[in-house]
Amino acid sequence: MADEQRKRVVVIGEDDEPIAVLLRDALNDEPGYQAVVVPDGALLLDTVR
Repeated sequence: MADEQRKRVVVIGEDDEPIAVLLRDALNDEPGYQAVVVPDGALLLDTVR
């Protein structure tokens, strides 16, 4: 995969859904980024390990 096709993954730890959606959508609108929301701190740690 070429470098310009790769997306950096951003994991958002936020339990307030409106804020999480706002952050996710803003980041996903940027070229080269894929944002995912994880609303639980323990699950967030498991996700990034």
